[in-house]
Amino acid sequence: MLSLFNGDEHELEWAGREVGHGLAEACGRRGGGMSALSESISQRMTLGYLRTHYGLRLIPPSAEGVTVTSLSEDLASVRPGSLYLAHVRAGDGDPDWSKAQDASAASGPAGDGADAIDDDTESGAERPAGAGRSYTRTFEASDQDLVAQAEARGAYAVLLPEQAGGQDPAESDIPLLVGNLKPEQLGRILSNAAGDPTASLAVFVLVGHDVGEWARELARFLHTLGNPVGLIGANGSNSLARPLDMAAPLSMFDVQRALSICLEDGCAAVVIQADPASLEPQALQGVQVDVLAFPEASGSSDRGPSALAHFHEIRKGRALEAGRRYGFCVDGGTQVARRDEESDELARMTSADGDSKAVDRLSLNIAMTVAAGVKRSHIRSALEASRELS
Repeated sequence: MLSLFNGDEHELEWAGREVGHGLAEACGRRGGGMSALSESISQRMTLGYLRTHYGLRLIPPSAEGVTVTSLSEDLASVRPGSLYLAHVRAGDGDPDWSKAQDASAASGPAGDGADAIDDDTESGAERPAGAGRSYTRTFEASDQDLVAQAEARGAYAVLLPEQAGGQDPAESDIPLLVGNLKPEQLGRILSNAAGDPTASLAVFVLVGHDVGEWARELARFLHTLGNPVGLIGANGSNSLARPLDMAAPLSMFDVQRALSICLEDGCAAVVIQADPASLEPQALQGVQVDVLAFPEASGSSDRGPSALAHFHEIRKGRALEAGRRYGFCVDGGTQVARRDEESDELARMTSADGDSKAVDRLSLNIAMTVAAGVKRSHIRSALEASRELS
């Protein structure tokens, strides 16, 4: 693991390595990477695989063995070997897209034949998620025009939405996949293509209206503890010290591209700023979240048993609501962190700044790192060494 300080600062370097190792092990490093989705695919992906696993129609069926080497969300990024996914790019003022996102967000984790559960945060009841929700949108250019343009740019195949009445699209000189992908299916395809980067990264997500400063502070904190860190958000995304040229709000494609770059660069952890300015709805489909926090509602639970009980009551609903909006799955592997008496005390003892807001941020950073499985003693050692050196 990298350390913030090198040279003769052996004490902090050792502490950072201990914490870095603990974080990587605690969050379960599970897996592969690549440079960008628009450049190469980490895992071999054939049209036959996509047809079989995602319920798509392939025209002609004999094209099952065709292997695509990149995934493209717009014509400008299509290159030789691409699979062009027409009509799945969010934005452009298309109301149909946002409606599909809102409806599909509750469908839960991606999985073949999984029974998704939708949580009703008002009543606390759970209900089966609806079926048939998919990413479709209206478009100006005809399918035939899009296919011709993609073919001219070297695409190996094009994915088109199912037409009304199940009509086949116009004939094409390149293979066509036809079908309406659910958002979780699209997220899974992109994650698989990227080599499932979040299986090998500790992923920290901060959710709120504007959590940019909290995200930057957490990234700096993890770096201080000896972890190579990436940051994804509206205030600037980076992999280690390398800026990532991506315009916010980020799409599913952008997020998976950023995560794959972070993994390839050697990051052990990634901090994601989950707010409206940073992420499109459903942008975190296919992302495994290890630790989740809500900075704007992260007050210490040191207010008696009733406050703690209330926090546990609302935690699940709040986490599931965030998951529905941004598309990630909240499961047994996701820890929802909050400041507590111990993190507040450790923050006050080790903070170089007596400002209450700075102490609150440090306390939440400590709580999130502890939730990832890092021992408080390791955190204390690194923070004390950092304070002495500063």
